[in-house]
Amino acid sequence: MKKFYRRSISGLLALLICFTTILSSGVTAFAASSSGEIAKSYSVAFPRDGDANLDTSGTWGHDELHYMNGWTSGEKTWMTTLHTIGDFNGPACYCIEPGVPRLLERTYARYGEDYWKDYPSECNSTIDADTIKTLLGRIMQYGYQGNLSLGWRSQNDADADKLALMMATQVLVWETVVGERDANFNHVDPGGADAVKSVYRTSHPLYSRFSAYYDSIEASVKKHTIVPSFMARSTDKAQMVELSWDGSRYAITLTDTNGVLGDYTFSSEQTGITFVTSGNTLTITAETAPTETVTISATKNNTRKGVVVWSDGHYGPDGTMQDVVTYSATISDPVKAYLNLKVSYGSTKIVKTSEDGKVEGISFTITGNGVNKTVTTGAGGVIQIDNLAPGVYTVTEQSYDKYEPQEVRRVTVVSGQVATVNFNNTLKRGTLIVTKTSEDGLNEGMKFHLYGTSLSGLAVDEYAVTDSTGKAVFSDVLIGTGYTLEEVDTAIRYVVPANQTAAVEWNTVTNKSFTNILKKWNVTVTKSDAEMGLPQGDATLAGAVYGIYKGDQLVDTYTTDANGQFTTKYYVCGDDWTIREITPSEGYLLDSSVYPIGAEAKNYAVEYNTTANDVTEQIIKGRIAIIKHTDDGETQLETPEAGAEFAVFLKAAGSYDSAKTSERDYLICDENGYAVTKDLPYGIYTVHQTKGWDGRELLSDFDVYISKDGQTYRYLANNRNFESYIKIVKVDAETGKVIPLAGAGFRLYRPDGSLITQTFTYPEVTTIDTFYTNSDGYLPASMLGMLIAWQLVQKLDYSKGLIVAGLLYLIGLFGDSYYGIAVKLPGVKSIYDLLFELFDYTRNGIFFAPVFLMLGGLIAEKKRRMTQTQAIVGLIGSFLLLIAEAMLLHKNGFQRHDSMYVFLLPCMVFLFHFVLHFRGKQVQGLRIASLLIYLVHPMMIVVVRAAAKLTHLQSILVDNSLVHFAAVCLASLLFSFAAAMFWERAAGKQHHRTKTERAYIELNLAHLSHNAAALQAAMPQGCELMAVVKTEAYGHGAYEISTRLEKDGVKAFAVATIDEGIRLRCYGIRGDILILGFTDVHRARELKKYRLTQTLIDAAYAECLNQQGTPVRVHIGIDSGMHRLGFDADDFENIRQVFRMKNLKVDGMFTHLCCCESLEPEDVAFTKNQICRFYALIDYLKEHKVPIPKLHIQSSYGLLNYPELKCDYVREGISLYGVASTPQDKTTLQLDLRPVLALKAKVILIRDVPQGDFVGYDRAYQTERDSKIAILPIGYGDGFPRNLSCGKASVKIGTYIVPIIGRICMDQLAIDITDTEGVAVGDTATLIDNQENSLLSTPCVAERSDSISNEILSRMGARLPIVIKE
Repeated sequence: MKKFYRRSISGLLALLICFTTILSSGVTAFAASSSGEIAKSYSVAFPRDGDANLDTSGTWGHDELHYMNGWTSGEKTWMTTLHTIGDFNGPACYCIEPGVPRLLERTYARYGEDYWKDYPSECNSTIDADTIKTLLGRIMQYGYQGNLSLGWRSQNDADADKLALMMATQVLVWETVVGERDANFNHVDPGGADAVKSVYRTSHPLYSRFSAYYDSIEASVKKHTIVPSFMARSTDKAQMVELSWDGSRYAITLTDTNGVLGDYTFSSEQTGITFVTSGNTLTITAETAPTETVTISATKNNTRKGVVVWSDGHYGPDGTMQDVVTYSATISDPVKAYLNLKVSYGSTKIVKTSEDGKVEGISFTITGNGVNKTVTTGAGGVIQIDNLAPGVYTVTEQSYDKYEPQEVRRVTVVSGQVATVNFNNTLKRGTLIVTKTSEDGLNEGMKFHLYGTSLSGLAVDEYAVTDSTGKAVFSDVLIGTGYTLEEVDTAIRYVVPANQTAAVEWNTVTNKSFTNILKKWNVTVTKSDAEMGLPQGDATLAGAVYGIYKGDQLVDTYTTDANGQFTTKYYVCGDDWTIREITPSEGYLLDSSVYPIGAEAKNYAVEYNTTANDVTEQIIKGRIAIIKHTDDGETQLETPEAGAEFAVFLKAAGSYDSAKTSERDYLICDENGYAVTKDLPYGIYTVHQTKGWDGRELLSDFDVYISKDGQTYRYLANNRNFESYIKIVKVDAETGKVIPLAGAGFRLYRPDGSLITQTFTYPEVTTIDTFYTNSDGYLPASMLGMLIAWQLVQKLDYSKGLIVAGLLYLIGLFGDSYYGIAVKLPGVKSIYDLLFELFDYTRNGIFFAPVFLMLGGLIAEKKRRMTQTQAIVGLIGSFLLLIAEAMLLHKNGFQRHDSMYVFLLPCMVFLFHFVLHFRGKQVQGLRIASLLIYLVHPMMIVVVRAAAKLTHLQSILVDNSLVHFAAVCLASLLFSFAAAMFWERAAGKQHHRTKTERAYIELNLAHLSHNAAALQAAMPQGCELMAVVKTEAYGHGAYEISTRLEKDGVKAFAVATIDEGIRLRCYGIRGDILILGFTDVHRARELKKYRLTQTLIDAAYAECLNQQGTPVRVHIGIDSGMHRLGFDADDFENIRQVFRMKNLKVDGMFTHLCCCESLEPEDVAFTKNQICRFYALIDYLKEHKVPIPKLHIQSSYGLLNYPELKCDYVREGISLYGVASTPQDKTTLQLDLRPVLALKAKVILIRDVPQGDFVGYDRAYQTERDSKIAILPIGYGDGFPRNLSCGKASVKIGTYIVPIIGRICMDQLAIDITDTEGVAVGDTATLIDNQENSLLSTPCVAERSDSISNEILSRMGARLPIVIKE
């Protein structure tokens, strides 16, 4: 039956083919040529025998359908027909002429893709032939590719899938060729025509599978050809989009709703356009604006199957034989899409403003995007440039000298918009700085005026005032040249400085300087005699000393020359300069007048000014009175020689006749033998007797020295000379020779001690008790020895100076006690005779004194001294040897004088060593005793002689000179030391009463000694304590602390300044003294003189100190991290160089641990680093063979926290005084240290204060009840902190702790004693306690004061006396 149906259908188809062939006149014939290959096409109907779904009712078939463009499905059929090429089981092929008959066993020619060139457009009005061909290749790309099999059965899934896939592929081919698919493979509504898909009924057994494959292939083909949603497949349909300016470039971002951006690449024919995809967005950017429309292409590099057409050469719905297509190898199938871009034009507006209002005619140049043009502003300063392509343009303003250069502006032109760019012209400005200097250094507050016309034509008129550095700043001054700069309101003391021309340049600081020169004066002073103009007598206008005074302050002294003149140097003008005589010249009285100089600054305009002053002086005048007697002195009768005549004249004139009238007089004695001259000017006058009684010899000429104004010099003259009160001669006590010292006054005493006087009764009663030497007196030479010793110390040191002084002593020795030996040596006597002739009156000063002065200085300087016992034994022994030496020399008659002995030298050496053991108050007592010995020993001579007379022991105590000497010495010593002890006790009681009557510091020196011992015990073996006693030993009193510590065996001290070190030496401190701070290098000699050791603070300081040429002991300070004083610890070479410096003796090196009080880990690490750096330096010096001096690192906390460090010294400061810096300080080493200082004050007033009243300054405290307050006489002027006011601190009085109330004043403070009993005026209050664990301890008080103990103690005022408590 099946064969029948198959043959019947085949026969029917054959008939149809024949029929259509006959009617083939309306079918299109193709000109395309075939490849020459031929094949047969076969049709296979399904279902086939054995198919479980075999059904002939029509479920597998279709009705006759009419498609678009004249195509049909052919007649109604019950089966599904599929096609192959070459064989029934051959490759699948697909009908492209639906409804055209198909003839069995008909041969087809093969055509390539050029088959579609002449495709008739009427066959498909939807898409063109090229699109049909492309879509067919894509359909076969995703459709069924393989052979058809006659064995396919629908009940087999694999067969069913292939059948359904081939069915779906065929339907999509038909939809494409009939026009039911557009170029994008979208389904086209067939309208009134049948849909191709309906060729398969929904009842078809494979419909669901067919439908799924249909949808799948459709989707794949669509995706194969889908383009981004914002693009078109052709250029003529491409949309136009506009790029926008985003501030840096032109850009647009497009979103693809088709989701295919990732499949495409984008390009443009214009360079400079970039494309960035991100997900479904595409960003297109252009650096420059396109001038024309730009087409953007998108390309997807697809592939598809090649299309092979098997045809009879005719095509169309009325074709003769059904053509088919099959696929060939894969070929390229790019997909392109298109988009058009454009950019619209814009404008820019330039808006010009100017500080000076000038905006018209300003030129600008605009460049960019091919534009380069210059425009000029109009009256309003605005100009607009249109038709600018969007983009960035550069706008440049033409430069003008008066304006600051404009920055080149960049303006962004946006399409369709006006971009505005603003230019503002700022006038150029500069800065003028005037630096003011003046001779007096007063440079602040000086006003300067700058004026003139600027380059812009605007006026400049500005003022500026100098600051503390002397600078006046004119800021933001309009530029210009020819400005005038002047100082205004110049102080009258200055010369007004000349105006200066100034130019102010843009963006530049112009510097000008003005120096204020002080007006100065000098004066020429001319001194003249008030009466004669020229000097009279022996007086001279030369040698007067005048003082130049500023107010009452002596500034300078000048001495008049031979003409009575002097000219001063220049001084600064002022209102109160005067001239006053200090010392008159010889022969004149002191002028007490105050002479204004007239040096007021207002009187002068220039720098140097000269004035003149004339001063006068009154000559010293005196009279000479003579009483002339004629007796010879034997009868003792006073016989006046009336009529005796005398010529008195200035000795310098040579004779009476040669003398000036004012300088001579002629005397005739009256009946009493008396005559007196007129007032004669200062000088030595010769009294020459010209006439006397007959038979009487005339007096020899004698001289009278008129040296005292108003004095009458009276002379009683007999005919023969005898010594009287008229002439006193000062002679050397040993040689008897005259000592030339004029005007020396003497009083003469009788053996019983009564004063000798002489009385004249004529012409008036006159008593004389003082007698004066004339020019035959002499100057004592003892001062000469001090001068020689001083020069030796200055030029040499003590040791070398002692050698020179010893040689002088040796020379003097053989001219003194050993003279008898010297004269026996040949030629020596004549040498000594010459020496005595030259130095007879100065021999002790030259030969005797220097050696003892040098010995004393040398012994005082040396640290090593004899013990007190050695000194006493040596003194006694050498004294006995001295006596023996003197007696031996005296016995042999060797002595010329009796003052220089060999054993006097060791005697004095031992004596010096002995007295240097006295310390502190002992020194004071020794000084008092030695002064008393000097004062009372003459009295003791009288006492010894009186005692000898009363006891009848004159032969022993007086006649024996040695015993007499010993007795006087003993009496003087006993009396003096007894008086000194009495003096000291009396003074001590008064001193103690004075010390404790107000406020005072109480020192427990036993605690000090305890602390020193405890600290020394904690130190490593071989380490010494260096006591830091700077700032008055932290307020404890440097004298009290240092003398006690030295007594306790401390041998090293540290201070901050050289003056502190000198004071320690004055206190008698013998140990080493290190100055921790800076000392001016010019005080190097003082460092040496007082045996002080200086810290070197850096290399430059060391070099300067070395250059002073004075040997100095030094310690090198090392900066290991504190960055205060000292060489950097890494500055190895400079430190090493110090050891080579000639004048610096390096005795030590040290550093300071700046946070050693802290046990915080970071501070401990820092401290250990400091220690390592210091010892690294020491290792370096050792490696380079540098001798290592004494080392010290630790201070108070350095020892307490790092006791293991082994150095030569520990610098103990605050710990020595028994306190910590703060109460919270914790240390590794715990020692029993006891506070030394207590601060106390007496209650001086108690008063009742009602409730609500105020106490103290600022009404800072108001009583809350009726109160009783006490006033203590201590305040911040004594160093007690003011910030402890108003209850922040307390004091202890009796057993009570009471608060401080109100403000602490400079000198007083108030305490509230309301709750106490028995407190009275005179009671003692303790402000800082030296008891252990007291709430009033120094650390506790310091903490309340927001400070540290070191500061609280160091600020204790100098007016607080110190009381010692053992």
